[in-house]
Amino acid sequence: MANEHETILVIDDSEAIRTKLKAQLSSLGYTVVLAANGRTGLSAVAEHQPLLILLDYQLPDTTGLDVLRKLRSEGNLVPVLLMTAEGSERIAVAAFQMGVRDYLIKPFEPSDVAGAIDRSLREWRLQREKEGLLSQLQGQVRQLTVLHRVGKAVTAQLESVNLLERIVEAAVFLSNADEGFVQLLDGKELTLRAAHNISAIHLRELNKHADHDLATQTLKTNKPVRLNAERDGIRVQANYLAQAVLMVPLLVGTEALGVLTVAATTHRGTFDENDERLLLMLADYASIALHNARTYNALRETQGRLVEAEKLAGMGRMAASLAHEINNPLAIIRSGLELVAQQHLPETPLGDLVTGLDEEVARIARLLHTLVHFYQPTNDGVPPDLNHLIISLMHITKPQLDRANIKLYQELATDLPPPAISSDACKQVLINLVRNAIDAMPEGGNITIRSAHHRGQIYLSVADTGTGILPEHRERIFEPFFSTKGVTGTGLGLAVVYGILQQAGGIITVDSTMGEGSTFTIRLPIASARTVDSESLSDEILIG
Repeated sequence: MANEHETILVIDDSEAIRTKLKAQLSSLGYTVVLAANGRTGLSAVAEHQPLLILLDYQLPDTTGLDVLRKLRSEGNLVPVLLMTAEGSERIAVAAFQMGVRDYLIKPFEPSDVAGAIDRSLREWRLQREKEGLLSQLQGQVRQLTVLHRVGKAVTAQLESVNLLERIVEAAVFLSNADEGFVQLLDGKELTLRAAHNISAIHLRELNKHADHDLATQTLKTNKPVRLNAERDGIRVQANYLAQAVLMVPLLVGTEALGVLTVAATTHRGTFDENDERLLLMLADYASIALHNARTYNALRETQGRLVEAEKLAGMGRMAASLAHEINNPLAIIRSGLELVAQQHLPETPLGDLVTGLDEEVARIARLLHTLVHFYQPTNDGVPPDLNHLIISLMHITKPQLDRANIKLYQELATDLPPPAISSDACKQVLINLVRNAIDAMPEGGNITIRSAHHRGQIYLSVADTGTGILPEHRERIFEPFFSTKGVTGTGLGLAVVYGILQQAGGIITVDSTMGEGSTFTIRLPIASARTVDSESLSDEILIG
């Protein structure tokens, strides 16, 4: 039995034949449309889009072959059965050459009509199914080709920003979505990292860091979320509605890196299992590429630190050798000065000269001590109370600050956990940074020390309102012996800071504007609970 929505068009100038065929075809379940000539027949084809046409060869205004020729010229390949009272071989050959499915000679029996229709539609449906499968296969090959090319491109990409943009663009293309975006985990929060074709309104919503219910669900289950709206839309974010949403997790093993999302927003599109499968394959490529990029960046950073550490170690070895050679004659000089000082009273010209020389020799000794130890600060093993250390430093440096007409301000975070650095080392870092700030403000000014903690890191900044640092000097200020202070500077203060932080696994950056001042920002890991507990236990044993 045919589907009632399947339409057959009968084009014949005989009313009797049209009536007879309509009755027969209606009984078989078809919707039947009738036309008495070629002109109305062509109009009926355009209006009703029939599944099959029963076409009379001889029509009042044209021939059946002319009607068929017109349809084929317009690209219409609807199956046609030609009906004729003439059994001409010439007509049959011409008709089959134009794609006629079968040939009925009048008068014909109902069984002849039913058999011809069944054969024609069966062949046509098989052909259409074959074409559909071929088209689907070609589409899948195109998608897999694109996926393969994207996979090769992203896995070779080591810059995270470019990598994520390529991934989102490919996701939108493969799923025929309107827009897409990638969110990566930063600590426990999802952060928007790349987007494609996304509207400004939706972009603002995603940047609000509000609850990401669907994305959170994807991360919790490590499985895709595919939703197609029926009426009201799907709420991706507070004011971000979509007609269809597909989210897939970015995974390396069982570790979730983030979520890749595509959305249909401007039309009632849907995402199917094929879209989900393609995005999962793309997400696998993306996860591998992200992991590679992070590993590469970490390796590059570690390599840079190793190079710097080797520089510092080499400088330390050289300084130790130099100090050993210089300390011996210095000791003899100081002994000689002490003998001369014993024979001449103070406050005499020679006594004053001896005192001055002794002070300079002492300064050389201190400089040598700094040279030897600038890359190996004293480590007492106790993580400091950073805020308390800053407050103590304010009291210690107050006389010097007052003389220099400098005010010291503090903006300290509450409940600050201890950083993974010893108290002595931290004190040395702070003293050097404050001294550096004082030297940058010969006419006076302000110093502001800030502390904060965020996502397992301690942040400490020392800002001044001094002269600033020239751009060409910023990359060299942490080098040993590089100084902009002329003969008064040793060039070791910031090198000491850099060396201490390198050993503690910390980072220091500088932001400076000429004429406005500089800000040195330190980032240190938080001391682990295990480290703090073991040190506290050691203290208790010592005290006991």
